Amino acid sequence: METIFSNPYQIMKVNNKSANRIKLISLRLSLGFFAVYNLGGITVNRPNNATIKAAPNIASENKKIAVLRSRLLSLNEVVKRGGSLNLMEADEIIKLGEIYRVENNGMRTQGVIDELILRIDHIPVSMALAQAANESAWGTSRFTIQGNNVFGQWCYEEGCGIVPSRRASGARHEVEFFDTVENSVKSYFLNINTHDSYAYLRELRFKMRERGLKLDPMSLSIGLGRYSERGAGYVDEIQRIIIQNDLRDRDIPSSCCLLYTSPSPRDQRGSGMPAYAGKKK
Repeated sequence: METIFSNPYQIMKVNNKSANRIKLISLRLSLGFFAVYNLGGITVNRPNNATIKAAPNIASENKKIAVLRSRLLSLNEVVKRGGSLNLMEADEIIKLGEIYRVENNGMRTQGVIDELILRIDHIPVSMALAQAANESAWGTSRFTIQGNNVFGQWCYEEGCGIVPSRRASGARHEVEFFDTVENSVKSYFLNINTHDSYAYLRELRFKMRERGLKLDPMSLSIGLGRYSERGAGYVDEIQRIIIQNDLRDRDIPSSCCLLYTSPSPRDQRGSGMPAYAGKKK
């Protein structure tokens, strides 16, 4: 089993006789996270089923997006050449607009497609894994273990998730419960690809596509400043996890699925979701 993640944190445990240091040696990822503890000389591997499933689901979601993007770009070529979409094709665009929260407001078909091209695109595996590690407390969070929530996402309907023990008085949010890790990953991708808070990230991604560059997680992570109330500090944490664990090695080659077309510039961004979408705050 290859070592992907390392975690420098140390935990102190005190009993009646002495203070025994419990050092979290490392967190490993084969298909997900494996917490490895050293307890008084006894090493214990403790896999977390939720996070074990995170990595392949991230890759799978990117593959699904690649298929959608390929189809979208083919329809875009039809419209750019002055052609008309048939009823089935037009319905595809309408449905994608609903899924990806494009507020059309009488917008022409080309404008909707342009916005969808900005939104239907990959998220680097390295960046998603770094966020999963951070938000799930390296696979040990009770929200991950009990609720399959790998990315710390919030919800606001009573009973929709797990109430944080330190929730401020008067606050309504819960940490969302997901039936599967796959659904947690899908929700994360939709947040990043639709919410106004990450419009700058999407613009950066588009510029990389425009220049024929591989998506750079270090640059894109700058657009995650509103994912957490920690702001720039959160961005630093994500970048540090990426670098220290060589997560960029996990990203797809630049030659794979980097389909690009140049949409006309647009200023408006649709949303329909609250601020801090990553956590649905």
